[in-house]
Amino acid sequence: MQSIEKPAILSNRFDTKKKEVLGNLYRPGTLYTKEPVTTFDHDFWSLGHGKVIPHGIYDSQQNRGYITLGNSKDTSEFACESLKTWWNNYGKAAYPNANSILAKCDGGGSNNANHYIFKEDLQKLVNEIGIE
Repeated sequence: MQSIEKPAILSNRFDTKKKEVLGNLYRPGTLYTKEPVTTFDHDFWSLGHGKVIPHGIYDSQQNRGYITLGNSKDTSEFACESLKTWWNNYGKAAYPNANSILAKCDGGGSNNANHYIFKEDLQKLVNEIGIE
């Protein structure tokens, strides 16, 4: 009797979170300093020095999250680049026998399944990393 090895599939959830304005702006929380820090009390775009876009990937098998920060736009290219960065820096080592990735997306914004651009970028990604 021949044993058939099940393919290794890892499951990830990924999504872009709220864009944040960069600069000397008020943020809730605690900061311990020896000198007072003066900030603007509102985070208007005009007071900031740009924005940062966090893109999160949650590895459900290892119960770990990974964040990629971008400063351009929330595009399908950025979403796929985040997944590629995760794969090259963490996924390859954590899952050496994986032959596919199951990416669970909310289906909005840059990773909308109805947008052909996201599908094209995903295909480019799998062609580049050599995994389904």
